[in-house]
Amino acid sequence: MIGFVLQIEIYEDGIWYPVIRYDTAHGEAHIDYIDPCGREYHKVWLDVAAPFDDVYVQALQDIRLTYRAHIADGIARKDVADDARNLRS
Repeated sequence: MIGFVLQIEIYEDGIWYPVIRYDTAHGEAHIDYIDPCGREYHKVWLDVAAPFDDVYVQALQDIRLTYRAHIADGIARKDVADDARNLRS
């Protein structure tokens, strides 16, 4: 495997919003936590010594165990962002 991308997204009002992305951009496996505007607010570097195949399997396992929490967090962050936009209007 030369690389991968796994991403959790939420769908609201006809728009997909990324929440968290596991990928190998920059040549190293990592997790990007993404805000509703599409900006990365946190990055976690994964085991740089492990082959991408192994990291991919670990990422899939992590997604299966934690996707509900990531989706709930994404929805909460989207609601906060929407509230902030409404206050500025």
